[in-house]
Amino acid sequence: MNNVLIQHVIDEVVARLQRRAGQAKTLSAAQFQDIDSRALSSQHEALNLIQISLPQLRQLAEHQEEDRTVKKLFEVLSLGLRVRITIPVHLLPAIPVHKLSGLPLKWCDEHERTIVLHPTKLLSYADLACLNENWLVLRRQCVITALALDAARARNIHLIKQE
Repeated sequence: MNNVLIQHVIDEVVARLQRRAGQAKTLSAAQFQDIDSRALSSQHEALNLIQISLPQLRQLAEHQEEDRTVKKLFEVLSLGLRVRITIPVHLLPAIPVHKLSGLPLKWCDEHERTIVLHPTKLLSYADLACLNENWLVLRRQCVITALALDAARARNIHLIKQE
């Protein structure tokens, strides 16, 4: 390849990345099953996934790809998309916090409030230092220090323990 051709390829890649920057696509889990992952990743840098079910979240936590939505989620993550999943608040106590917290995903509720998954067995003040008005989902066995509990109340952080 000569220098002119290399420069043309570089310019084309940069132009595509600039067109994609800041573009997000919002899809329901059902719509997401039928979309081409490569086309999505070439046109958008982020995916907002809504209406995902609890069984799908459990399969995602277990890395089981029997469900098309879960399989596609891993596919778009491998293509470099940022993924945010909207979870209804009533499902928060039932989600597998420990396993989902290790995935490169962002979480929010129906009102765009951030959901933070706390996978450890201790919640201290330091864990809450950078949070405000969020949902914090804790493992069932999580011990909460008194200072952390006071900080959560003061910062309007809603603590939810797994069932």
